[in-house]
Amino acid sequence: MNNSPKLPPVFQAHQENLRKKRVGTYIKVISGLVVVFSGIIFFAISNEDSSTSQKREDSTIKAGVPVNPYIKDIEVYKKNTADHTAHLSNKFKAARENTLKMLSKNSVYNELVNKKSIDQRYLFALQTFGDYMISFNTIDETSSIPVSTVNTLKKVPGALEFTLGIGSLETTGGVTQEILNVYERYLNRYSISGKMGDVVNASDSGFEEHINQDFTLSTSLLIFQPENKSLLDAYYKAIGNGIIGWDGETRSEYKYGFLLNRVVFNNYLLKVYPESIYCVRYQKMATAKKLYAEYDANEVSADDLYKNKLILVEGSVKTIAKDFTDKPYIVFSTGYFGEVICYFDSEDQLRTLSKGDHLLVTGICTGRLLNSVRLKSCKIF
Repeated sequence: MNNSPKLPPVFQAHQENLRKKRVGTYIKVISGLVVVFSGIIFFAISNEDSSTSQKREDSTIKAGVPVNPYIKDIEVYKKNTADHTAHLSNKFKAARENTLKMLSKNSVYNELVNKKSIDQRYLFALQTFGDYMISFNTIDETSSIPVSTVNTLKKVPGALEFTLGIGSLETTGGVTQEILNVYERYLNRYSISGKMGDVVNASDSGFEEHINQDFTLSTSLLIFQPENKSLLDAYYKAIGNGIIGWDGETRSEYKYGFLLNRVVFNNYLLKVYPESIYCVRYQKMATAKKLYAEYDANEVSADDLYKNKLILVEGSVKTIAKDFTDKPYIVFSTGYFGEVICYFDSEDQLRTLSKGDHLLVTGICTGRLLNSVRLKSCKIF
């Protein structure tokens, strides 16, 4: 690797043990700068101010046409972008202009913006922008991209640079109208999410197209409209369908950290979308180990805290079984002789579980019986 001191210290790779899709080594990229290590190529990219002479394409939203619910709040984002870019420092203005110059020479940008191409091979890049921004750290102004994702992006020439470029625009004022129009075109063509094998019909030609890779645009569009209720629903459904997954950890300095963790996401819904069907108003939260330890130490006190309340329990699955009445249940390990047993009303959520799975479960605590603390009417959170 080139150790030239002219390159900023922004290439940091580290192993993360994250769940589902976001697994592997991460590359951190500083706000306003992109370093791509393939050659080595270094791009200093940042942003244009609102008076840029670049001609902007008219919005594809037509008067009198119902607005797609997934972009109904986009006008607020446009206004905020105009305000932010109008007040950029000279340093960030210059950086933004450099970003736009780089993008103007980028092959993917040319296809998507200038030629208005609609092709599945660009869906992953449009999705990855959102994944990249989720981990944007407001303190050190860096974001992370898994190396596995970098390798996938490199399969389409220019896709990595395009994704990092629009990420740089976002961190220095906001993405341009042209990029927003690209998302709208792809949303209209492919919808908000899709699973491999799904069939998409082109309304104008009747041509059927099969989706060749799972995708969701909900993550990226939430960066522009974080309180859009349709998008919040779509994001949760994408996770439920296995298209993306929770990382398990988040940090307060992550601007969009509510998209990384189920508990934090639920707290966010309570604040901005309390009527959501995916919002759970649990009363207490504890690990299985802590819950059992509290009952073991003082059952009277523990009952005061938990009994007959909807609680959220976190733990590792020890057993998946049915009782003598065919009632399905799981047992959480506690590290003690005793157990936490969670009874479910349906087997549906348990069919794909395995011993050792780490879960969050909500249920009504019924107290302690012999050497177990029990919950009823449980659901996987």
